[in-house]
Amino acid sequence: MVLTLLLGAGSLSGASPFPVLKPTEPQDAHKTFELHPDFELTLVAAEPLVADPVAVAFEESGAIYVAEMRGYSERRDLEMGRIVRLIDTDGDGKADGSTILADGLQWPTGIHCFEEGVFVLAAPDLFYFKDTDNDGKADIKRLVLTGFSTQSSRLNVQQLPNSMRWGLDQKIHIAEGGNGSRIRRPNQDELEAIPVRRGTIVFDPFTESVEIVIGGGQFGMCYDDAGRRFLTSNSRHLMQVPFDRLPMSSKATKEAPAPSSLHGIAKDGDAAPVYRRSPEEGWRVLRTDWRVSGKSKGIIEGGGRSSGYFTGATGVCIYRGTSLEEDDRSWAYVADAGSNLIHRKPLELDGVLFRAERHPSERTTEFMASSDNWFRPVQIENGPGNAIYVLDMYREVIEHPWSLPPGIKEHIDLNRGHDRGRIWKVVHKSQRNFRSNVP
Repeated sequence: MVLTLLLGAGSLSGASPFPVLKPTEPQDAHKTFELHPDFELTLVAAEPLVADPVAVAFEESGAIYVAEMRGYSERRDLEMGRIVRLIDTDGDGKADGSTILADGLQWPTGIHCFEEGVFVLAAPDLFYFKDTDNDGKADIKRLVLTGFSTQSSRLNVQQLPNSMRWGLDQKIHIAEGGNGSRIRRPNQDELEAIPVRRGTIVFDPFTESVEIVIGGGQFGMCYDDAGRRFLTSNSRHLMQVPFDRLPMSSKATKEAPAPSSLHGIAKDGDAAPVYRRSPEEGWRVLRTDWRVSGKSKGIIEGGGRSSGYFTGATGVCIYRGTSLEEDDRSWAYVADAGSNLIHRKPLELDGVLFRAERHPSERTTEFMASSDNWFRPVQIENGPGNAIYVLDMYREVIEHPWSLPPGIKEHIDLNRGHDRGRIWKVVHKSQRNFRSNVP
């Protein structure tokens, strides 16, 4: 097909030049992956049991709660978000049933189990849901906090609060995301709200009090066993926060600026090389060409390359089990949703900070990568069975809508795949016979 490029703001004439990429059905999805040979992959759940998973929480009974962001990326007002509970009734490690605990949510992005219920983040609110009559639906729905992501003129779908983590202080830690928040209880006056932007929110579930510590990323935050905090953002794929607070007596000035709370720890840099197996999308190549030539606005990354480096880093996870890795070092796992892969690095302590470098066995490959452009890993979680769980939104396009020039965006269906999604479990082959009561 011949394309006509119009000068100025880039645009296309005629029919769409971009072929529709077909999805791979769940039963065939294994064939698309290249995984480190010492590991194996299990499909825990797929559509129609789950769709657009972005957060997961494991219940002690064996069930899995999942936050579904079905309204991604421009349909927040339709309130399509849900919280589903996945169940494995026959003990084969795969979900075979699901119930809808709560629905009618806008953009749910976080979930955490507590006292037989769940806290759920759906900006601007933090809710608590609980099913007390065992019918699968929450009969308790309580607004706990409000004011999340309320301080930007445009609400950025990729900078919502996320990654609810249980801290060593017995509190729930939340990455603010970056939209800017003024957090308060629903009965408090706005003047009493606590401001935060790109920080970490520390929420006490027992008293429901809130405090803020410095250091924040975009989508993805985790801790290691010692309570050290790690974050990720689109191109800054692996960062560490060496301290939570500045001394009360400190005063930043131009002569004595406050030290940064965020440090990139990847030896190969923030937007490090990645080795995708999937073909480059035609729209991605064209968008880069337009940016380089000045036909459209946008950051020119990778020296003018359209891929081959971190552009959609998300869901950082420090493995905290006992048998996934071959040595006793800490290992960081980071997804790149735009490149359809999972990247990992071992961590070596270098003074206060860690340094992360590719393992020799993965110099030019990734720990896990798919040839399927629909594979969209957005969050990675430690889970039962000495495993990590990969949340795959599984959609044709996951790109931020603001980053697509109008001349390209009008030829792309951003909603294709909103009814699909997968959850994968990755274990070391030595654990293949390990059985737990959780999928």
